[in-house]
Amino acid sequence: MALATGSSGVSLAGIALAVLVATGVVPTAVTGNRFSAGPSARLGDVEVKVASASVVRPVLYGVGGKQPQTASQPLLRLDLEVRNLSGGGSVAYKTWGASRADTEPVILSDDEENQLKLIDPAAGPEPKVPPGRPREFPAAIAGKSKGVYDVLLFEAPPAAVRELYLQLPGSNVQARGVFRIQIPASMLRR
Repeated sequence: MALATGSSGVSLAGIALAVLVATGVVPTAVTGNRFSAGPSARLGDVEVKVASASVVRPVLYGVGGKQPQTASQPLLRLDLEVRNLSGGGSVAYKTWGASRADTEPVILSDDEENQLKLIDPAAGPEPKVPPGRPREFPAAIAGKSKGVYDVLLFEAPPAAVRELYLQLPGSNVQARGVFRIQIPASMLRR
């Protein structure tokens, strides 16, 4: 752990920053790999991490180049990173953020067993997409690559929530089973 030093010795700000970086509250400046933090789950050669979780009024982009709009009410935005850890070959990825009849449901529940509804802005009369979601599906994830980044939107959880439990069907990445990810409230930004 590096400390900031000045002409008078160690600064309190430097110590505070070093502690915040060491505990993960503040990210390090030199990470080089954006796929480095957050709760994760793995099925076979595919790993999914929750990069961030925040309650926001997300910006949604219209399909076909329409002007972006801000959602009318706060939603829970989960930023996911999906990687293929295999040495070769690719995996087809279909977003978990779209409600489709041909896929198993995504389930997000809180510590009181309340399910939070998945919001699919692409399903409305004027389809919209949150920034960060790939526009084309299925997206191919090459082995040992940086992977793909996706965004899921849910109704906002209660303010007193202690944990969230995310279940993502493996069928969206050609895997059997369910990715189960526990998201602590400390990760949730409001």
